[in-house]
Parts: sequence; C-alpha cells; structure tokens
Amino acid sequence: MKEILITGNEGFLGSKLTPLLSQEHNVTGWDIKSGKDIFDENIEDAIAASDVVIHLAAKTSVDKSRKQRKRYMYVNAIGTSRILNFCIKHKKKMVYASTAAYYNRELSPYASSKSIGDDLCQAAQAYHPITILRFYNIFGPGMNSSTGSIMYQFAQGAKKGEIQ
Repeated sequence: MKEILITGNEGFLGSKLTPLLSQEHNVTGWDIKSGKDIFDENIEDAIAASDVVIHLAAKTSVDKSRKQRKRYMYVNAIGTSRILNFCIKHKKKMVYASTAAYYNRELSPYASSKSIGDDLCQAAQAYHPITILRFYNIFGPGMNSSTGSIMYQFAQGAKKGEIQ
C-alpha cells in the first residue's frame, strides 16, 4: 500500500481520482478548498511522508487567466516549481497534470503558465521520476463551467437540444 499525496484533490480530476486510489492506497488530499494551499509550509512534510505526489492543483479557467495573469503564473508555474523541488529533495515520484494547451502556449496565460510547469518537469525527468500527463478535452459529471472547455460547451448544447 502506497502513501499518495494528491494536490488539488477537490477539483474536477482530483475528486474522481481520490476515491479510486483510496480503495488500495493511503491517500492524503491537499486542496485550497479545504484550507490547504500548495504554498503552505506544511506541504513539504506531506510530500516527505508520501511515496508518490500527484500534482493536480492549478488555476484552470482560460478566460479568467486573461484577467489574472499574475495569479495564474504564481499558482501554475511557481506552485509547480515548488512541488517539484520538494519531490526532488525528498526523492518522491511525481505525476504532473499538464495540458494539451502546452502545444499552443501563446494562446492564453493559462496555457503559458501550465507549459512552464511542464517544461520544468521535463527538465527534471533526466534525473528524477516524473510522469507528465497532457490532458485533452476532459469532461464528465461535475466539470467546471468556468474553464472555457469546448467539451463543456458541447455538453451544455446537447442538454438544451442545440446539438444532436
């Protein structure tokens, strides 16, 4: 049984992944929604106590990123750098939730900030176990309406009978 730390465990992906992994592993969640910020000093202890860190914590709205550029860069790029640093320091495996926007990083501050996190993880892969997942069009029950996802728009259109 592994000790798994999931940052962003109350978000769209984390809320689905946590119960699945909890069936066979000890899972600790770390989410700003429950008062645990990835910039808290206690995050290092949580990482040190884990076997694997799944880093899902991020600001995800493409539209909001245009109005909150600094906040997105701080959370998505600097926050990822922080988590990565502690994983390397304590020799913990890391899984990074990147984005398909990596391939078009100039399109939004969201894409740029997540791409920087991806670049940092890629650079560290030469000497540290890191898995990078570049998700495309994730959708399902409970998805966040503010992300700007085309899949959310399709789902809403289908519900209204606008798409058949």
